Amino acid sequence: MVINKSNPFYVRLTLILLMLALIGFIIFVGQDIIVPLAFAILLAVLLLPFNNYLVRKGVSRVFAIIFSLTLFIIVSSGIIYFL
Repeated sequence: MVINKSNPFYVRLTLILLMLALIGFIIFVGQDIIVPLAFAILLAVLLLPFNNYLVRKGVSRVFAIIFSLTLFIIVSSGIIYFL
């Protein structure tokens, strides 16, 4: 059934609540896969500007990735060490 304006309010509300419950259930069941994937996406988004800067300065893409990941590991290890 497609949600559109011609359906009554209670049908739309039921479908929306059902979809929210289904999405919540999928997130709960798949959290072993979703959480690491979300952290990987966050790390990639955070390191992308630094990678692009290094590539614009003439560093090859592979070395820029290695350097940015190494720098991230050193900084995060330093923060964890001091905490």
